[in-house]
Amino acid sequence: MVGGQEIIVTVCIGVALGGQGREAEVLIDQASAALFQAKRNGRSRVEQFGDGNEQLHDDQVFRHRALQLALENGDIQVHYQPIITLGDRRIVGAEALARWSSAQYGQVPPSEFIPLTERTGLIDALGRFVVGRACSDMANPEMTRRMIGIAVNVSALQLRAPGFPDEIAAVIEGAGMEPGRLTLELTESVAMGDVERISDQLNLLKSAGARLSIDDFGTGFSSVRILRHLPFDTLKIDREFVSGICDDPHDRAIVAAMIALGSALGMSIVAEGVEMESQHELLRELGCDMAQGYLYYRPMDIASFIGALSD
Repeated sequence: MVGGQEIIVTVCIGVALGGQGREAEVLIDQASAALFQAKRNGRSRVEQFGDGNEQLHDDQVFRHRALQLALENGDIQVHYQPIITLGDRRIVGAEALARWSSAQYGQVPPSEFIPLTERTGLIDALGRFVVGRACSDMANPEMTRRMIGIAVNVSALQLRAPGFPDEIAAVIEGAGMEPGRLTLELTESVAMGDVERISDQLNLLKSAGARLSIDDFGTGFSSVRILRHLPFDTLKIDREFVSGICDDPHDRAIVAAMIALGSALGMSIVAEGVEMESQHELLRELGCDMAQGYLYYRPMDIASFIGALSD
């Protein structure tokens, strides 16, 4: 009983067994993986990391430790993929993307290490690092003079943390960034949870000076409901639809409907994954505002990004 209120407390436990020369750090990683599995399987349960049911293979365990050390030592790089206006191809912003170059594993693709951070609970630490580094880089005088915006992906774990809006406010203030230059991107899968609770958190983030974007739009199952109830500023059309707009009339119709819907709700529209000139021209004709993709620029380090602004 707390203050006259009955509180029901449950616990998740992850267990790893010693022996066979396993080092303490490996055991901790294995127990962490088992704990994640316990949470994913419904909480209020015990999961054991053991022979036959490992959540991470040995190589993944060692990669987890290497990634953890990379985060602690500041060895993760942040690259930037420019976002351009479709009218004059002027760079107006960028998406911040984590890159991991490991002395042991070489260049590890995001498709491998991002899921690893999600499985092992490192996604929160990675997200904090990327937000901090991106805001610090955008404080560059050239970025400030041109009012270049930066978009950073936000995980479900970060969004659920009660203190996350205060963290974002502190990062923006610490970097001396003007309100509105930082955009937090949420995928539909993140936004499809408790809409009322998420709405409160998103409103706090906007009060902290951030803009909000819904990423990978069109890949979920409650897109219209999300747009009606959550305070997004930008809609990003997933590359899956952009890739087919010139050849598939259905994809073209879907993209046109997304642009019309977002525009009617007062949102800016960004198309992802533009790789061909024909896609650029069609998106411009359909009324899309901005785009990013290999047709314009690949992700680059901060020095190259600053150089691209002068091209």
